[in-house]
Amino acid sequence: MPYANVNAARIFYEQHGSGEDLIFLHGAGGNHLSWWQQVTAFSPGYRCTVYDARGWGLSRGEMAVGRFSLGTDLVALMDHLGIERAHVVAQSMGGRAVAGLTRLALHARIVICGAISQYNNTTPIKGPANYLSLLVHRATMTSMVVFDYADRYPQAIAELAGYLKDGRMISREDVVAGGVQAFPATLLKLFSGENFGKLVLQIAHP
Repeated sequence: MPYANVNAARIFYEQHGSGEDLIFLHGAGGNHLSWWQQVTAFSPGYRCTVYDARGWGLSRGEMAVGRFSLGTDLVALMDHLGIERAHVVAQSMGGRAVAGLTRLALHARIVICGAISQYNNTTPIKGPANYLSLLVHRATMTSMVVFDYADRYPQAIAELAGYLKDGRMISREDVVAGGVQAFPATLLKLFSGENFGKLVLQIAHP
């Protein structure tokens, strides 16, 4: 198994394909396998790198050093692998690795597509601390939401149904009993990461 001993951590990683570098960063509760479908889709045209963040999956490292280590681990791994520049796709917790906007390429493009960690904030919303890096690197930041692609929902439904039918995709449901009374507590599971798979509230027995 390939490991990189960097930044006082032992980081497990995998690389697939060839071409421009594309790095995937998983969210809390996940690991490098979170991206298996994306790696299959992109590896014909990109060199895809997936890895387990310190303390997750097969990687080891002290977690008490703080969240900033997610970013420094990413930079250290890139140096270890000889990656000078890359496209980065980050999910949830993985986004913290790039939230500082450090080491941006000139004219980099940053796309935000969610902020679930901020939805229930009772304190001011947190954003990139080093936003001046956008200026220095003449970078742009934009966003997208799922409704932007509403006209393609039928196409997506047809393709996903095909994946389920032929076994390329397996749907896992986390069913919670308790009826309507359990709705508030069940909803909160989405924000705490307690569920595994699609979260379903059972209203009544069939």
